[in-house]
Amino acid sequence: MLQQKVGQLVVERDWLKKNLTKSLDHKDRIAPVSADDGGALSVKRQCELAKVNRSSAYCELNREQDNPNHGESLTNLAIMEIIDKVHLKWPSWGGYRKMTDYLNMATLRGGSTGSFS
Repeated sequence: MLQQKVGQLVVERDWLKKNLTKSLDHKDRIAPVSADDGGALSVKRQCELAKVNRSSAYCELNREQDNPNHGESLTNLAIMEIIDKVHLKWPSWGGYRKMTDYLNMATLRGGSTGSFS
């Protein structure tokens, strides 16, 4: 009786794994993975059952849901925007030294980016 029940559960589990991984996209399979489930299942085992990479699950677990800047500070975003604008205007400018000099000059001018303001 017990072996029959275990066998039935194995068949049902296999059927669920097969059909759920086909019907759900990647994000929907990562969503139920949790690091604080009370220790019932490790993240590794949850990822195996959901057929997702552990790195994807950990990345999703560590992502700040309400941070649209993907973890970048506002200062870094401002610097990246300046770099993009300068590179689009002068793509042949070359290496990092000219860009560093430009960013230092912009900082000395109080954050002004000249014609890019």
